[in-house]
Amino acid sequence: MPDWVNGKGDGDGGGDIPKDLPSYLYPFGEEVKGNLTVTVSITTGGAPPPAGATATIPALKYDKRLLVMLTQDDCKQAALCRTWATINDKPLSDNPRGYYHYLHLAAGDLPPDAHTRGKTLASTDGAGNDVRFAFTFTLLPASSNMNKAPSVSTGNIYRFNMRPTLIWSDVREMLNFGNSMAFHDVQLPLAHNFGVYQAEIARQLGGRVCKVLAIPNGDMSYEQAMLQYDPIKIATGEKGHHLKLYPATVGNDLSKRIVHRFFKDGQIDAFKGWIDERAAAPYDSRQAMHMGTHNMPEDDWTGLLTWINDNYGRDGDDSAWFPSLEEYYEYNRLRLGASITPTISGNTLTLTIVMPLGDSCYYPSLSLLAGVSGVTSVTASGNVTGLSWAAHGDGTLINIDCRRYLEAQARHYVERYEKSQGQTDLADAKYFVGKLAPSSSKEQLKARLP
Repeated sequence: MPDWVNGKGDGDGGGDIPKDLPSYLYPFGEEVKGNLTVTVSITTGGAPPPAGATATIPALKYDKRLLVMLTQDDCKQAALCRTWATINDKPLSDNPRGYYHYLHLAAGDLPPDAHTRGKTLASTDGAGNDVRFAFTFTLLPASSNMNKAPSVSTGNIYRFNMRPTLIWSDVREMLNFGNSMAFHDVQLPLAHNFGVYQAEIARQLGGRVCKVLAIPNGDMSYEQAMLQYDPIKIATGEKGHHLKLYPATVGNDLSKRIVHRFFKDGQIDAFKGWIDERAAAPYDSRQAMHMGTHNMPEDDWTGLLTWINDNYGRDGDDSAWFPSLEEYYEYNRLRLGASITPTISGNTLTLTIVMPLGDSCYYPSLSLLAGVSGVTSVTASGNVTGLSWAAHGDGTLINIDCRRYLEAQARHYVERYEKSQGQTDLADAKYFVGKLAPSSSKEQLKARLP
């Protein structure tokens, strides 16, 4: 049994993390690279598809109307035990001495007042499946604190004091759930150390690289360093003349752009007001809401996320898409770069789609608006691992996901539930299985769940 279970670690974060921890990381480094060609076949039950029928790609995934994003700075432990926990219905503590790492959660070692809110926070994919909110958290790869194991199950309440940073096992679990990471504070020289930090990130995360920069303290020297370091594709900052996103009218891939965000720690009502204003604006002039924060303390940030869910997410009007900045960047890039070739045979419209994934695309997915109604079935090529569809307006909304290991990920969370029998683990297992395209394997996984 690893040392952390027996409580042999230093309560302030002592030794290196043991290598035999029960952890999982989606194999991001093995994703498809270059151009990916997929086919989607849409069959109607009555009249054949009209001549010239094809599909378009909406400005926002799932054809949502409101873009909401969140960036959390300074590699704070709260990104896991406050933000991620709130979204995914994991335990929360209202006590200032109520922080935990993923290793505590995995061991069932939690603050005494730990409780859950009883629901996850999500929108839907337009076809009845949840899409949980996702966010961006920053890393400090040069900090030794990210490699220090917490004390677990020692009986010492001080193990739940706030620690200086996230640790790598926290990062892995949050990435599994669709969240993304960003560079933040980097030692000089900036451009050189981006590469040094990137090497550590890739080593810790199975080859996944960091493509986002959250500019610290408005320091615009980071802008010049970003331009010199190709792997950073997009940045965000709260100062200067940064880009304010109007998703309906974005006509370029946003490469090397700095997207504006708003910082109002402790002013939750301001965010609510701004989101309401955006939702009320005409769609073509509707600005995205990109929020920035640090520690996500007990000032009702968790309440704000729940409010978004209840008003603009799954339990409200379901108009919001709440992705990480990296996911939005990738979707927009694929939207503008993908080609769609339609062919019609009898009652079937087949779309051949070429997706320019590049060398580090971790969100190889698209939504399609097909100009066909009365659809009875939608099928896809084998490299489409996630698939959902539904009637949508005068046509059909189709969502495709091409992650190579989507089924293996779902199986992992089914097995995690079978071992723990925990209700939040059951919800996770159903969530990941629900992402899969119809198949006998999906049905077998569903049959293992109550």
